[in-house]
Order: sequence, then C-alpha cells, then structure tokens
Amino acid sequence: MQKIIPINKEYVHKSNAENVLISDIERYDDLFHTSIIVDTKHPFFFEHPREHVPGLLLVEAGRQNAMAIVHKYYDIDFEQAFFINDFQMKFTGFATTSLPLSIKSKVINNNSKSKNYLLLDFEITFYQEAKQVAFLSVTFTIASPKLLARLERRKG
Repeated sequence: MQKIIPINKEYVHKSNAENVLISDIERYDDLFHTSIIVDTKHPFFFEHPREHVPGLLLVEAGRQNAMAIVHKYYDIDFEQAFFINDFQMKFTGFATTSLPLSIKSKVINNNSKSKNYLLLDFEITFYQEAKQVAFLSVTFTIASPKLLARLERRKG
C-alpha cells in the first residue's frame, strides 16, 4: 500500500504524530475527502494481530476528520475547545488492513452563532474500495477554552 502522509497533528489535537490517523483533507464543493492511516504496529489499536481495522480506530479517525475540517476550512483557532454533543456510529462491514480506507464527509447543519461559538453536524462515511464500511453522525460544539473550564468545574 502507498504511504499516506498524515495531516499536521495540530489539526486533530494530538501531541504525538503516531496518533494522527488521517491525511490532509481536500474539499470538493460541499464534500470533504481524506485517507485513513492504518498502522498495524500502532501499540493501542493493534495490541494483538488482526486482519481487520478495529472499530475504535474508525471512531477516532472520524473525530479527527471533523476537527481538521473545522480548523482548516472554518478558520477556527487551535485553542478552541471541542465538545461532542451527539455521536452515532454504524458499522456496515469489515474493513481489512490490506486495502486503503477513505472518508467522505459533509457538514449537514451549521447552527453557529459566531466564530467563537459553533455548532456543526457532520455526516461521515467510511469507504474501502468504494464500499461503505461505516457511517458516523456527529455533532460538535466549538467554543472558547473559558467555557470548557467553566463546564469542567461544574458538579454533576
């Protein structure tokens, strides 16, 4: 398989480059495309040998995809905090480790109030050889670190 160059780790809020699971994102009208990096030597996702891509790797690749889109195409600061409001994943087939995986995604609803408070709904579809293997619907709130700190201090 061809080596995939990962997107800059800042776009997906990762400290270690080995934990970046997607390539750079390209935009075609209202669709976004990226490739998934499947490193079978990754100590967390592949702690024991397997021939399929773990579902949790797809979950994380979907999350990284949405974050990178927001930073790259909505010009949102890297300091902004991301909150997952809703997350629904459906697996429709097995993805093998021997074939390339890709993501096509779309922002289906933008209820943003300003550049400092965004509410975005994504539809993210995972493909292997043009066959859908998973689908993710996720809603993110993106807001200031001050709001995150205030929410983290709340009890209950």
